[in-house]
Amino acid sequence: MRGRTEEAVLESGPLPVSMEIKQIDQDGKYDVATLPNDEDIGEEVSKNAFLSKRTEAIMMTAICTALFVSLIFILNFCGFTSAAVLNVWLTDRLGFGMVILGGAIIQGVSFALVCWAPPFGLFVFAMYLNGLGTGLQDAQANGVITRFSNSDAKMQYIHAAYDKSTAAY
Repeated sequence: MRGRTEEAVLESGPLPVSMEIKQIDQDGKYDVATLPNDEDIGEEVSKNAFLSKRTEAIMMTAICTALFVSLIFILNFCGFTSAAVLNVWLTDRLGFGMVILGGAIIQGVSFALVCWAPPFGLFVFAMYLNGLGTGLQDAQANGVITRFSNSDAKMQYIHAAYDKSTAAY
């Protein structure tokens, strides 16, 4: 059955159900693969069907888990973005000291919520608070550093410290 020309396939009529055209090689010939009939397979059909359903279930579970877990990082980003939006308004209303202290308190509350392994919803909310507190402190610390002499080198040191602290995670 292998290597039949296009004309030979067309002349023979439609292929039986147990046959399938796999590919055309460079000479224009069809490679026809024979699929086994149900009576030839027996119980292997149900095993293969089960394996494919099991594989599909595993893949869906992995995708859903990845999307679910990514909420931790998404909410942390949302907290940091909220801090970026609120920082100027809060600094005008409350002043530098209260905003940086508030950021530290918010971040401390988030760590207190995370440390006892809460349910996932509360954990994700704590990550939002973590992003909010970190964002408020980051903006205020950058503002302080820019007022020092030789601020460009000091800004490099403070951001290098952020890099070193991520190694702890």
